[in-house]
Amino acid sequence: MNNSDMPRQLPDVFKELQQSRFEQELNTKLNINKAKMVKTSEKRKKVKEKISQKKEAAYRNMWNEHSTTEVLNFSVKKAAIVTMGICAIVLTVVSKNYIFAGNNEEEPIIETSYVDFEANDNAINLTQIVSENASMVEAKDYVKEEREVDFETVYIEDTSLQKDEKVVTQEGSKGKEEVTAIKTYHNGEFIEENIIERTVILEPIKSVVHTGTSEFLSTYKVHLGDILYVTSEVALREKASDSAKEIVKIPQYYDVKLVELAGDWCKVSFNGHDGYIKNTAVTSSSYTPGILEQNRKQKIFASAGESMSVNKASGLTLEDFKKALSNNPKDVNKIFENNAEAFFNAEQKYNVNGLFIAAIGINESAWGTSNIASTKKNLFGYGAYDRDPYNSSYTFETYEDGIDLVTKVMAKYYLNPAGTKIYGDEMASGKYYNGPTIAAVNMRYASDTDWAKKVYTYMELLYNKLK
Repeated sequence: MNNSDMPRQLPDVFKELQQSRFEQELNTKLNINKAKMVKTSEKRKKVKEKISQKKEAAYRNMWNEHSTTEVLNFSVKKAAIVTMGICAIVLTVVSKNYIFAGNNEEEPIIETSYVDFEANDNAINLTQIVSENASMVEAKDYVKEEREVDFETVYIEDTSLQKDEKVVTQEGSKGKEEVTAIKTYHNGEFIEENIIERTVILEPIKSVVHTGTSEFLSTYKVHLGDILYVTSEVALREKASDSAKEIVKIPQYYDVKLVELAGDWCKVSFNGHDGYIKNTAVTSSSYTPGILEQNRKQKIFASAGESMSVNKASGLTLEDFKKALSNNPKDVNKIFENNAEAFFNAEQKYNVNGLFIAAIGINESAWGTSNIASTKKNLFGYGAYDRDPYNSSYTFETYEDGIDLVTKVMAKYYLNPAGTKIYGDEMASGKYYNGPTIAAVNMRYASDTDWAKKVYTYMELLYNKLK
């Protein structure tokens, strides 16, 4: 078929374009080589013949490869895209399929080698390439929006906290900012973001966390403001120095309030005095569990004395009362031992020292062996007059009744000034009140001037049993 008799199709154009390009490149190379091969020997003529043979073979392969190319039906726009793509491919293939090399033992010979064009079993599917590239969409989105801004957390070492303890002293809060950005999407999938501008709306607030470093506080499991206990009598000093002025002596097992730490010293508060003691002189209830009991008893013993006030509770426990009133050889009938709880209950009810009441009973009844105590269950000789003690004394149904009444009488008439609340809504009359001490009670309660000393002697005996 004559190509001049009908319009040329796109594949024919491609063929012609490819052939023209091929011939142009080939002629250029041949002209260069021809000039250099004029003076060559017979060997060079054989090279020329070989080149001619390869040229013919190349033509044959080229036409055979494209003789079966299908006619593509593209729109004008798509045809232009495909034309440009194929031109690029052809130029790449042609330019990369020449290898120039030459060698001659006598003189340099440039030998041009042409790679045979072979049929491509995996022919390029232009329709598929165009379709795939047409479906790949990249989009950019301009956004302007408010966003949260995370707050920063600041950690501060603190010697006033236990080691590794953390305390938040300032809560953090997020801020806000207005962000202008361009977001890039590929086939609907987010790829990247380019921030153009940031405008702060609300500044974030930092979170402040104090981290403890004190080994001392960690060991004793205490904080500033907690209670510590001295392990032996110690001097409270004005400064953190052994040579500093002494303020006061702190008795063994007494409690102090921890104010601050100062190296090997700690500042404490004791009975209204602030000063310094060595860290090694104190302990805590968690570190030394038995120290609380020692502290309690030490305070009780320290407050005991002939001039002690007995118009308040002793601070002793029921177990203390049982221990103090048990196993006394002179309590042959075990009256006091069996009524230890009655003395404790009377103390709690009327706020009067229960061992003081017990000591009165021991003194008046000779440890419960008197006739009045045995027959009338009256340990105190209450109501008795010197002219007829037995008949004038009260009779109680139980020892507990007598203990309760005498304790109430002491609170209402002898130990408290008028108007003092003693029990429920009942007030003290203060009729025989001369003071809250044993000696003051002696003045109006007993005619025996040595009564106070005798009573305290028994109190001291009972206290010593608790040590």
